[in-house]
Order: sequence, then structure tokens, then C-alpha cells
Amino acid sequence: MKKPARFGRRGSVLAVVMCFVVFAAAGLGFMMDRSARRLRLEAETARRISAPDYSFIGLRHAEDWIISAVLSEGFPIARGFSARGDPMEIIEAVLPGGSSFDGSENGIGAVIYIADTDYGTGLFTGSLKNRASTPFIPSMQSVMTDDETRRFYYLRSSFVNDDGVTAQREELLAVTLDKHTLDVSAARIFSRRIINPY
Repeated sequence: MKKPARFGRRGSVLAVVMCFVVFAAAGLGFMMDRSARRLRLEAETARRISAPDYSFIGLRHAEDWIISAVLSEGFPIARGFSARGDPMEIIEAVLPGGSSFDGSENGIGAVIYIADTDYGTGLFTGSLKNRASTPFIPSMQSVMTDDETRRFYYLRSSFVNDDGVTAQREELLAVTLDKHTLDVSAARIFSRRIINPY
């Protein structure tokens, strides 16, 4: 009578072990499938982000435009007005003759914006300051000494690649004109890249 009871216990332990193995295998298979799907998704995202990005070339075009302007016509300065009252138009950098940077000339499809940071306070306040679509552009006054003139510019270049991913690069640029030699130099103060900024 005792032997059959012992075999019965072994059978129930074996059934529990088999159930555990089956559930563990099913759970492991589910986790592996989920991990594989996540890995495929991350690989696709990485591929899309690393697709051709010409926003950095756009910034180089903007830098060249500013330096060429200083050498030939003088420092670009803030437009100072906007029919719509748009702060981004008000601080857009324009040449002494009134023309601004023509982004269509870059030939790479990047949308480029250049702002003169020497503007009055009060433009980016209230609702404008808190809007996610309005970048914070610091007010940085120009510096003039007996030896040099230095102005600061905010540059933004956006490019949408074939996968619809928007890459945006921003930088603050310090441009200095040596009054004695008339040499122009530029230095990046800040630079960053944003993916799908909007």
C-alpha cells in the first residue's frame, strides 16, 4: 500500500516539473520574440536617423555667408521690424542693403535661418517664451573695442531625409573683425543636433 502512494507522489512532482518546463519555455519564447522585435525597431530607427543629413552643410553655408558679408559689406544686423510682429523676422540677420540669406542657393535642400543676437529685450516673453516651437535665442550684445568688433549670431539648419526624419542643427557663432588687419575670424560658442525637433 505504501509503494503505490510513493509512485503517486513522484507522478505529481513530475507533472508539476513538466508544467513548469512548458510555462518557462513559453515565457522564454515570448521574451525572445519581444526582444527581437524591439531590436528590429531600434535598428530601423538608427538607420533612419543615420540616413543622409545635410543640415551640417547648411550651417557651413550660413557661416560662409556671414564671413563674406563682413568682408565685403559689413556685419549683418537684425532686420528690426516685421509686418506680422514676428520676433523671428525681427531678429533675422540682413545685410546693410536689406537682403537676407537666400537658403535656396545651398543646393542641398536644407532650410537655413540666421539671426543677429544683438536685439532688445522683451521679444521672447509670455506665450512666445513658453511655446515649444519657439527656440530660445539669447540676447548677446555686440562688443566693440579699439582693436576689434565682435557680433554674435544664431544659426539654424533643418533637413528632412528620404525617411521623413528631420535633423536640425543649431549653433551660436561669434564673428570678430580685427580693425587693424581687417581679418575676420569666427568661433562656435555652442552647437547641437536635434532629431525631429517639432
